[in-house]
Amino acid sequence: MSRIIIELEKEELRLLVEEAVQSVIEKNTTKEKPVDMPEILNVEQVCRLLNMKRSTLYQKTHKSEIPFSKKGKALYFNRSEIYQWLSEGRHLTEEEQMEAADLMLLQANKRRLNRMKNSPI
Repeated sequence: MSRIIIELEKEELRLLVEEAVQSVIEKNTTKEKPVDMPEILNVEQVCRLLNMKRSTLYQKTHKSEIPFSKKGKALYFNRSEIYQWLSEGRHLTEEEQMEAADLMLLQANKRRLNRMKNSPI
């Protein structure tokens, strides 16, 4: 095995490393992203998007747990409906739950004050 010794300035080494990292980032970002998918998806595309087995997707369509369209024997999925379906299953963080509870208390107090103002004494 032959060895090569190269002398580089600190700045040259930094630029080489930066270029290498940028090249790796560009390679990874050129892969197909869900955003690059068409608006109407087939079974394979939805399985890839959701990282779901085909049989699981068919079960969810059979039970009408996931939004889909059927034309003949083929199943089709609207990408924006799939994203909406995913977001409906989102659980609130503890902070969001506290904010929602505070908002509900404020609204209840406003209603109570309005009733007190409007009631004859």
